[in-house]
Amino acid sequence: VFGQLLVLATTGDAKVRVSGKDATTPQGSVFSVRPDCLDAEHLQTQNLVIIENGGLMPYWSDLQLPESCKNSVILYRGHRENVRAVADIVRRQPADKLAWFFDFDPAGQALALDQGKGSTLVPENWSEFGRHTPFNQPKTHRNQFVALKKLKGRATGELFSIAEHMANEELALMQEHLILRHVQMKALLLMAGS
Repeated sequence: VFGQLLVLATTGDAKVRVSGKDATTPQGSVFSVRPDCLDAEHLQTQNLVIIENGGLMPYWSDLQLPESCKNSVILYRGHRENVRAVADIVRRQPADKLAWFFDFDPAGQALALDQGKGSTLVPENWSEFGRHTPFNQPKTHRNQFVALKKLKGRATGELFSIAEHMANEELALMQEHLILRHVQMKALLLMAGS
């Protein structure tokens, strides 16, 4: 019934313009908006964070965003009907105003790299997490061999170092655990084609 709606929230001073009116979301709430009512041009002036797990949207205020993303619109990447509308928004969004929040595992970071523009949000102190981390999911990591190979084959710089660390530590941290534990995130620039 609500599958065509965009699900979003605002952090800090960010605003969305819906049907000509500026709107923000109080903590613990989200907006559901028809794509044709959202001012996409105005959205291009705002920082935009795309989140993979829609179930986490009501907990957006627990996401420890980096300084560069403190004032952002958070948008669920969609499922079924609304995926096309989100892809449309992303295509028009300036790369310097776009970040992706996926699981901190090979599949999540390979998916972020596939987006080809913007930044990926990763734990600021990612090297402190490893097989000893209580909420690490090594079984999930082991099932992501193909994604790890893809990530290591395409990543550069710090993201390549992260891929190596994930491989060595069998590291797979889900978004919900990062949010629940208030893990501080940082933005890593994604290089198109790298």
